[in-house]
This record gives sequence, C-alpha cells and structure tokens, in this order.
Amino acid sequence: MAAGLPQVSSLGGELEALIREHRIGEQYDAGMPRSLQRAILALVDAPRAKRLQMRRRARALFQARFDARAIYPRMAGFVERVALSAGASQGRILAS
Repeated sequence: MAAGLPQVSSLGGELEALIREHRIGEQYDAGMPRSLQRAILALVDAPRAKRLQMRRRARALFQARFDARAIYPRMAGFVERVALSAGASQGRILAS
C-alpha cells in the first residue's frame, strides 16, 4: 500500500475488508494456486485506468490509516490516556 500498488492477498480479517471496501486489489484463497492466478490475471487484464485508480486508492488509504504521521499522534494520545488512567486507578496523579 505504501508504494501505491494494488494488493494481492489471501489474508482475511481487516486486510480483506480494506481491499474489498476500498477496491485496492484482489483477494485469493490461500493454498489455491488457481485462485492466486485468477487474482493476478484480474489485475494484469484490468484496464490501465482501473489499475491507476487502485494505486491511488491504496496510497491514499496507507497515508490516512497507516503512515507514521497519522498513527503517532493517535498512539501517543492513547498511551497518555492509559498512563493517566493507570495512575488515577492507583491513587497517583501523573504529570502531563
């Protein structure tokens, strides 16, 4: 995603949902070579404009959800809230 390339994945869960929801690539069934072949050929045979759209969406998704500039402020806020909550539950007040 960071490179702005369409994704080909057999992983389920969140990555599968991202690929389908954002239309950034193809899913295939793990351990099924024909399924992988179908996924790759779907990208190879797709019109150039469709592949470019996938690339743009993949890059935009990465920047919005996974880039350090997007993640670090949220993570720092989360860690701070956890630390303050832990300190309060133990009767201590932590300086912010």
